Amino acid sequence: MGEHMKIHKSRHLTIATPSVAARLDAIPLNRLHLFVLVISGFGLAIDVYEIGLGSAFGAIFSGAPYSASAQSLSWLLSSVYIGAVLGASVGGWLAYRMGRRMVLTGMLWLLAATAALAGASVSIEWLTLARTIMGLTLGAFPPLLTAYLADLLPARSRGKLIFVTMAIAFVGAPAGVFFIRTMTPLEVLNLSGWRWSLLVGALGAVIAALAFRRLPESPRWLSAVGREQEAEIALQRFERSRPASWADSSKTPPSPAPEPNEAADPAESTRLRFAKYAGLCFLSPWSTAAFPLLIGAMLVQKGFKLSDTLFYVGLSAFGPIIGTLLAAFAIDRFDRRLTLAGCAAVMLVSGVAFEFTNQPAWLLAATASFFLCSAVYLPMLNIYGTELFDTRLRASAVAGAWAFNRLGAAVAPLLLIPILDRGGTLPVMAVIWCSLVTGILLVAVSAPGRNRLSVG
Repeated sequence: MGEHMKIHKSRHLTIATPSVAARLDAIPLNRLHLFVLVISGFGLAIDVYEIGLGSAFGAIFSGAPYSASAQSLSWLLSSVYIGAVLGASVGGWLAYRMGRRMVLTGMLWLLAATAALAGASVSIEWLTLARTIMGLTLGAFPPLLTAYLADLLPARSRGKLIFVTMAIAFVGAPAGVFFIRTMTPLEVLNLSGWRWSLLVGALGAVIAALAFRRLPESPRWLSAVGREQEAEIALQRFERSRPASWADSSKTPPSPAPEPNEAADPAESTRLRFAKYAGLCFLSPWSTAAFPLLIGAMLVQKGFKLSDTLFYVGLSAFGPIIGTLLAAFAIDRFDRRLTLAGCAAVMLVSGVAFEFTNQPAWLLAATASFFLCSAVYLPMLNIYGTELFDTRLRASAVAGAWAFNRLGAAVAPLLLIPILDRGGTLPVMAVIWCSLVTGILLVAVSAPGRNRLSVG
């Protein structure tokens, strides 16, 4: 029983009581779970909104009136990810010591300040600096939020519910692009559309930070670090909450709760699991981040006008929303690794189609399918990571591996934009294709996840 039972002894009898983790696993989906999901989805939407602005910046600053050099543009697009490398590592360390919810709330406050600073930038260099600082928050928010939700949600529907949350969040990407497209010709108060997009993002981050203050800390984490009284208080909030109307209101037996890392190969050490997962994290942005970042610049190079480019980028960004919602209802039925490999294969085919066509309809279809599978791949990668490590290591391990993801996302534009400038789209897409094939091979030799099992 280990972590799942606590033994209380007296002179006359021995009483076994369920642990915090076991009690949390036994709680059916309830209204507090749904409240957490809605607030988490909104907070993540602000994160996705700010990240998604990079694809619009790629189109805006590569053309008139800015006509930034390839070097300046590559640094601008990489800046968020450069800051994110440090942000993911520090965020995971802080979450291990201070708690998931507290660190997530603090990141939203910092995001609000840095987004406002970016909106007031006087040059592309200042914008690049502000986006670098902003990356400190954007780097750690997605993996820490996934770890937080994995701690709280019922095991049987954990993947589905996290995917629904991601679908809410993916609204942020097209919202940001279409907002810039709408505001650019208006220049309200003589401010460019891209400035307004950053200021609106700052306001959204303030609202999200205030909402996050109302969420409970993870009882699972509180118990793991020995703060039992606080864990009990947080746990009772979930136990007292009314079940969701479509959920079974009776106490359901928890899913089998494995010992730490039981789902993985017992002969495989935690360090080796971490190394393989970090490798997947490093490879993923060469496709899932580089393609969305560079699509604006690549479409401009293919001869499309700026307004048309922003339209195609914004419209294709709706693919992830639809795809994530559809995937949510089947995602817990398949092995995590099979889903990752399947998404990578479809992105590979879509990337080939994008490279070898100039027809708007085919470009839109290829881009939408690439974005759709990218949207499934990234949350699945985060969920898969949370299931590889036990509660004490979960946040720090996933965020630490995510630092490699942000490192890849920072390096990719620095290398690929000069390649795009000198050699066109084909060599850029070739690098993306190679990263996808390598990722598929690494997934094949990685440990299985814990779909429908307790995370312990």
